[in-house]
Amino acid sequence: PPPPPTGDEHKLAKVNAAKAKAEAKALRPWYAKKRVIFPIVLVALIGISSQLGGGQNSTPSSNGSAENGNTEESAAPTNEFVALGVAATDDDSFTFTVSSVKCGIKKVGDDFLETKAQGQYCAVSLTVENVGDSAEYFFSDSQLAFDTEGREFSVDSTATLYGNKNSDLWLKEINPGNKLSGKIFFDIADGATLEYLELHATSFSEGVKFATQ
Repeated sequence: PPPPPTGDEHKLAKVNAAKAKAEAKALRPWYAKKRVIFPIVLVALIGISSQLGGGQNSTPSSNGSAENGNTEESAAPTNEFVALGVAATDDDSFTFTVSSVKCGIKKVGDDFLETKAQGQYCAVSLTVENVGDSAEYFFSDSQLAFDTEGREFSVDSTATLYGNKNSDLWLKEINPGNKLSGKIFFDIADGATLEYLELHATSFSEGVKFATQ
């Protein structure tokens, strides 16, 4: 007969079941999500307003300014990366705050359960807060990191699991108003330098870019 499941196997089976449930929820039809309704109504109102006010817009002159003679150039774009310690929200559901990014880690875990990096681990310490109106799952697998050469890195799920003894940040359902802190780990090449992170509320959201230092 097969040996009885160990504690780790039982935990993994439980986590896989939760992940399957979360993925089914994340893939529900777009029109069934509450936060989709408001943008649709807003776009419709903007379209109606534009049609009613047609012909009243000023015409740009040859130098790009309006006919009212205003030649002031638009303000320079702000830094595209959110700074460490500053909160930013994606998809009106999760607010992220990255407190630190530490690279050069060769292994994660303890004497009983550990995993070694192919290159080097980068540990990202962050807090995730649900600012929406319904419970949502945070997926560590939806998060990305990019280095100074433009290469994209995905989260190492095993290192994230072993590196969070007191947190299930790699896969966790968070209720409205609650927050969760922990670390996610990226296994990047030796010699590579991370430039920014791209954190997502869901696999399909636009994401928010965070500086790594």
